[in-house]
Amino acid sequence: MKKINIIHLSDIHYDGSEKTEDILRELEKDLIKQKSDLDEYHLLLITGDSIDRGKVTLFDDFGRKVNKIIKNCGISKKKVIVAIGNHDANLQNPWLTSLLENAQKNHQTNAEIINSIKGRMDALYPEYNKFDQQYKVTQNGVGAFDISFKSANNVPIMRIRFIILNSSWTTTIKNSYGELVVGDDQFTYVKNEIAKSKGKKPDFTILCMHHPLDWFTYEERVKLEEFMEKCNVDFFLHGHIHTSEVKTMSGVDKTTNSFCTGISYQKTGENGSHKSGMRYSIYQIDKDTKTMNIYIRSTNEKGVFVEDNTLYSNVRNGFFTVPLENSFKCLMPFTSVEKNPRMYAVLTKENVEKILSKEELLFKFYCRMSEKINNDFAKGSPAYNAEYKEYKNDWLKSRNLTKLTKKTKQECEHDFAYEQFGQFCYEILLNLNSLFFHGKVRFLIRIYNTRSKEHEAFVADGPNSINIKEITNFKWKVGLIYQSFKRQAALLQSANMKYFKKGKTDNWINCLTMVVDGITMSEKNESIPLLSLNIAIQSEEDEACLEALAMSSIYDKVGAIFELYDRKVYKIKKIIVREEEG
Repeated sequence: MKKINIIHLSDIHYDGSEKTEDILRELEKDLIKQKSDLDEYHLLLITGDSIDRGKVTLFDDFGRKVNKIIKNCGISKKKVIVAIGNHDANLQNPWLTSLLENAQKNHQTNAEIINSIKGRMDALYPEYNKFDQQYKVTQNGVGAFDISFKSANNVPIMRIRFIILNSSWTTTIKNSYGELVVGDDQFTYVKNEIAKSKGKKPDFTILCMHHPLDWFTYEERVKLEEFMEKCNVDFFLHGHIHTSEVKTMSGVDKTTNSFCTGISYQKTGENGSHKSGMRYSIYQIDKDTKTMNIYIRSTNEKGVFVEDNTLYSNVRNGFFTVPLENSFKCLMPFTSVEKNPRMYAVLTKENVEKILSKEELLFKFYCRMSEKINNDFAKGSPAYNAEYKEYKNDWLKSRNLTKLTKKTKQECEHDFAYEQFGQFCYEILLNLNSLFFHGKVRFLIRIYNTRSKEHEAFVADGPNSINIKEITNFKWKVGLIYQSFKRQAALLQSANMKYFKKGKTDNWINCLTMVVDGITMSEKNESIPLLSLNIAIQSEEDEACLEALAMSSIYDKVGAIFELYDRKVYKIKKIIVREEEG
């Protein structure tokens, strides 16, 4: 799946105090913790007010803090973008002070002073430019460039265009709501930089600046909206208002989503700080589905970052999903190998709502199974110890043994792991059924048999699942399991009987097949998945749910659950392959 993860910070207001040091330490710890679920980060964005009240001597120290965070998060300096906020300029700048003194003597208006600054931003931001030079991104907080993201094995994921605007330069004179200006010079500069891309079209375009649109004059706001439309901006990231906020600007041809975040160590004018309500966001952009998963994190009363469910009544677990284009332009693949008219589903408003409702349930499903792993299956847990003790006693009795030797202990532990893994798979099927379906549904998990080279039934639930040996096996490279692995997607097979055993499944009207591509083995330099999931339905009322699941993140969520078990409980490959070879 073609996804990238972006960290969005804003309004850190670093002042060198122990309180901001504490916040950055907690931020770093939480980012590392979240990375274990997201696999990796691709980019860090800071949309202004990095330092507090123009204390520009702190840029060096702040840079060291940022570099430590990105190092521990696995992000390179080439993937860091920092916009300018109104606190990032030195208001005691000698050049600015001299300019203001002369303006006062000559009775110049604010407009005349701002016009004098417009051509001399280098003189206004020497400290910021020195700080930003290590990332080689912008000059004076203005720029446009494309970044190509690739997977670990150098496969292209997506190309994103970043547009950075300096919304703060006029605040050195007048920092009032509804009166800010970007200026035509910035728009012209950005358009010229985009022209250098020589027509290469990005997958998405992101605009970053410090202030939200309503802080600009009416005329300037109109220009900004026209600029965003012409540059095909998909989403706009900002800070300044010290909260987290999502808005959508929809037109006939284009939809632009606006995202705000802000750690907000302290608001302007405050004498102290507060521990709770400091936020940051992680955006997961999905190129295939043209949607974005948003994770909102905020500090609790102890100053520790946790999932934020306080902003929106419909947000659970600090997570929600939004489409990145007009709904009628969002195309999601959800069929199988057959090139029929349903190869892509057009996302109407109804379909978007349907998929988003499944995403919420999928996250609930992931949380349920994660809790099951920790409480019932993880080594050392009370449930694990009790189950293993009982199993060991029965195992010894069945072999007429009184105690375990080193060799028999390994055999007993493996046999127990195999049995426990079967129970875990059954829990997955039960939870999928209870959360998503209403009619008769058959759930099936297959494992790959290394001797027969077939994917064979391992755990099943639902109709026709009593005698698991009667369920058809599939040779590798035959059918939907191979196609799912090849396409890295959950595939829907509507009424295509050639992949079913004739006569056994006439009453199945649809099925979904997917592999777990994170659990594989190698044969003759080829990677083969060891696990696959199949969901077959008999009821028309479940067909819409199955289609929505095929278009949702079920492929990733189920894979993440198995990988979590693989990491925390027992290596799944060791369970399956050893059992097969034995």
